[in-house]
Amino acid sequence: MQLRSRAGGLQIDGVPSAVTDPIFWMAEQGDALVRFQPGFPDFLGSVGWLAGQGNAFLGQVTREAASTSQLAVRTATRATTQVTAKVGEFLAGVVDCAAKAVVSTNPDEDKIDNQRLRTFLRDALWACGTPVEFRAQALRKVLKEHPETVEWLLQRRDMKQFLESADVEIGEMSPALPAFMQSINDVLPPGECKELGRNVIVRSLAPVPYELVMSQMPDAVLLSLADQVNQKIETFRFAQHPTVQKLIDPEVGINLDDVPERIKGLITSVLLPFFDELPIADKRRVARAFLELPPFAPLSDKMSAVLLNLGQVAVLKLFQLVGKEAKSDLIKEAMQKLLKGLPKMPAQQVQLILAKDLGCRVEDLKATFPEFDYEKTLGVGTIGQVHRARVRMEDGAVRPCVVKVLKPNLRPGIEAEFATLFRLTKDPFVRALLKDARASLLEEIDLTQEGRNMQSAPGAYLLPQKGIYPCGLIKGIEPTENVLVMELAPGRPLADWDPKPGQVDQVDPLEAVGISRSTFLNMKRRALEELLRVNLVNYVWGEGESALIFPDAHAGNMLLDPRPGDRPDYRLTLIDWGVVARPEKKDQEGLKLIGSAVVMHSQPLGNYLATGRVALAGLKLMADVTPEQEALFLREAPALMSGEGSYVKKIVDVLTWTIDAGVKLRAPSMQFNRGRKFLEDGLKEVEAEMNRLDPEGKDKQLVRPDIDQVYQRCATKEVILDWVRRPQHGVRDMMAVASAMLTRPAT
Repeated sequence: MQLRSRAGGLQIDGVPSAVTDPIFWMAEQGDALVRFQPGFPDFLGSVGWLAGQGNAFLGQVTREAASTSQLAVRTATRATTQVTAKVGEFLAGVVDCAAKAVVSTNPDEDKIDNQRLRTFLRDALWACGTPVEFRAQALRKVLKEHPETVEWLLQRRDMKQFLESADVEIGEMSPALPAFMQSINDVLPPGECKELGRNVIVRSLAPVPYELVMSQMPDAVLLSLADQVNQKIETFRFAQHPTVQKLIDPEVGINLDDVPERIKGLITSVLLPFFDELPIADKRRVARAFLELPPFAPLSDKMSAVLLNLGQVAVLKLFQLVGKEAKSDLIKEAMQKLLKGLPKMPAQQVQLILAKDLGCRVEDLKATFPEFDYEKTLGVGTIGQVHRARVRMEDGAVRPCVVKVLKPNLRPGIEAEFATLFRLTKDPFVRALLKDARASLLEEIDLTQEGRNMQSAPGAYLLPQKGIYPCGLIKGIEPTENVLVMELAPGRPLADWDPKPGQVDQVDPLEAVGISRSTFLNMKRRALEELLRVNLVNYVWGEGESALIFPDAHAGNMLLDPRPGDRPDYRLTLIDWGVVARPEKKDQEGLKLIGSAVVMHSQPLGNYLATGRVALAGLKLMADVTPEQEALFLREAPALMSGEGSYVKKIVDVLTWTIDAGVKLRAPSMQFNRGRKFLEDGLKEVEAEMNRLDPEGKDKQLVRPDIDQVYQRCATKEVILDWVRRPQHGVRDMMAVASAMLTRPAT
């Protein structure tokens, strides 16, 4: 038996290094710790003991090895077993002393550790979600890539405090994380030397390969760890997460103050609990999205990360809709980040969809579209994306166009989402809302329906004298289920003309067209007021093709093209016709009766007229009303119609009370109300911007919006025109009012 030198100690021929390494390690660490004396005088005795024991065992192994290698192996193994237990106790004492004597004062190192913890947890969540046959291997790989986890364990880090400092807000998972880390500690072989990295004391110790320790960890242990994590994720209540709760905080999130209570119930009792019903894969994706953000990322980033990673089309569309009720810049910023972060289809997938729907090969697409920007998009939505292209017409001419391409396989996911949403509520009113939302969304994912809507839109919205135009289709290319080829409309989305909150060094787009901000605000006010009038006229007095409503009248769906010197001096193009409202005659007559009741009630003798019966007659035309709801409405209607505000506000108050009472208006009325609110909110934003620009009201060129005046002038004009053009209609309306006044109320 011979001894010979080797790096890090002595090599004993015939004795496996796995036996001798721990002994050499003890001797080396004894020497290293003796050299590292400052701050640790109480441990010098232990240091000497460790060095002495290491050298003693080394001598014993050497002597025994002279007679027989088998005896040396047995002796060394027995010695190693005894000493490793002592080593564990010793290291625990060293770490305790380190925790007391040395406190990290380096914020940069703490910051790095915080990010490392988030990265480790993100990777661990991924590994725990891999197929079960690969799960142990994936988790072992993650643990090998993150040896710092053992360093934290040996430092005895307070995991709760560590998670807080790393901004890990994973709610009910948080208690499981220290347990997860401790489980890693429990399965490490006792007394093994770990590579401790940054630890101020033990970094001078000679390392034993950490990867070797991880390689020897049993699969059963790793699978048990993964099961613990997966169980916590599956039962995790995302609805209680601080970021999700902030979404409905009126101070910083979506302000629901003006939303009817029953619709508010859809959000608080159905949409939020839906987070808890997410499949484990979606919960895992949301949790990993949180961890991919840096510690203490802006709240808007966290909100958009939640919504962006839901993996759900219907719920995301509903949140986008209610998100337009936001009053704070924070939630608006979150929604903007959400829209910018929506995943787009790769170019190859877009080409395959185009070729399939247009009935040609991919290589033949160039014959139809000589130019097509597959890599860039004009916009990406929840259900599809839009590209700029040039299309060859039937006469051979090539003209610019816009191509909308639907994302594939949307219907099964949407149906599954609504099945879950329906399961979460038994409220008939909320279920009716969900039924309408489902029908509307299923219409949107069929672009042939949007094509038909666009074909009928000019009859209601082609109004050059008012500066309003619907986006048109390219002739010769019929809409398909997944592809829609449209004209390239001039201008830019209404929202893109406004300054972005929080952005510095912005280039004002108005400079390019040579108009001032005040001129633009007047232009925007006139455009929105005209569209508000058109929507009202089409809903109440429209017939045939003109009985059509553009309900999604938010700033992203309207392109404004300033045209200084023209009359009107703008062109407003309406895009995205996936959903429209077509009021029925009884919807129109019902709203007229409610309006007549409000006007009569405000007159000197209004209290003596049966205005409640008139309003009830109108309501019964617009919805199914139970006898109990009739009686309740007759008691409440006089107070609603006697409140403060304009006629329009009182009509809205009547309809809002109706919804709160559980009366479900038909879809066209709900959609008209949605479009009305979009436009009114847009006008209020214009007024707020005017007030910021001219707080004292000295600029006489700035004309503030007057929504009530818009409605009253429009209604007066249309009533008079209706009498002139169709006097029989006026007589019929009067008879309907009189009949309602004479009708006995329900008992």
